[in-house]
Amino acid sequence: MSGFVRRAVETQGIGSGTGETRASCTAKFGRARSGAARPAPQWGAPVGPRAEDSGRDGPRAPCCGPGGPAPLPQRRRRAGPRPEERRTPARDRRVTFASFACFVVAVCLGCPAARAGGAQVPVGQYLYAKPANAEQFTGSLTVTFAKPGAKMVIAYGRKYRKDRRSREVTTEADRETFKPYQATVLDDGRKAVVEHLPADLYDLVVIQVKGMTVHEGLSMQLGADPAQATEALFSEVRETLSPRDDRIGGWDAFFDTKQFDRFESDGTRGAVFLQQLRRGKSLAESGAEIKGCIHSIDVCWMERAKVEGVDWQVITRQQLYRDEIESREFFRHKYVPELSGLRVGVKARAAGPIELP
Repeated sequence: MSGFVRRAVETQGIGSGTGETRASCTAKFGRARSGAARPAPQWGAPVGPRAEDSGRDGPRAPCCGPGGPAPLPQRRRRAGPRPEERRTPARDRRVTFASFACFVVAVCLGCPAARAGGAQVPVGQYLYAKPANAEQFTGSLTVTFAKPGAKMVIAYGRKYRKDRRSREVTTEADRETFKPYQATVLDDGRKAVVEHLPADLYDLVVIQVKGMTVHEGLSMQLGADPAQATEALFSEVRETLSPRDDRIGGWDAFFDTKQFDRFESDGTRGAVFLQQLRRGKSLAESGAEIKGCIHSIDVCWMERAKVEGVDWQVITRQQLYRDEIESREFFRHKYVPELSGLRVGVKARAAGPIELP
């Protein structure tokens, strides 16, 4: 029966308790598509589907009968995710968290340092230069000291310091070359040798952990004028860099105690040699609590701030030393002119013996 006839039957209520059969329906609304009316079935006899009532959705139910029109069969569901499988924000979060958890597990299983229970690069090792092509630099520096004793000697060139060489015009390989150089200490601390140095003027920093002393000969601020490094400016710098009580954070807030040892300025810019301590609780990469105290020795370059209410602002800084030691006190600081301005060219250079007061 055509779709028009079926709709008409359902609309007129034919077969809904009126006793009309398929034959009467066909006689009233026309013949079937085959062109001939089928004989009327006996009352109560099952009526089978006709060929023209079959389609892609399966056999169609008869439209008439003693119980009224039968419900049309449901169409097959199209391919696609079930309602419970459709993407929702909550499902996306679950998937993202699961992916992140798998990533963390994979990293922990594949990283030997993670499996070793917190094994890590020694503190401060990344601070010093290790150029890939160091052999091209033929200059070297040998410094002797008047007294023996364990020492850490650092040679810091002037030409390519951070305040004079912008990061935007240098490559990663360049910056590795411009870092401070750590010397090899020999003869029970009486001699320090630095090989493969680029040609430059070098200032030295000597750190003695056992005696808790730091001697340095750094020329920090380019064009510095001693008359401009007034106590008033130095006080403003200390206030800018010191931990703040009126707000959370501050410059390098990881260190909770700071000491400002020396200041140079040209009037508008300045540089300060300072020590920083982390006396509060701190954790290693493994999560274990660090028993000692983290010490840091830095040079920080600053300029007059252009913002109202702020005296100075930090331009850049160079960390010269960082380590975890037992002492929770500052190194005793001393400036030594003999440690300043040691020129190195393409040949070996020797200096000393230097007396460290």
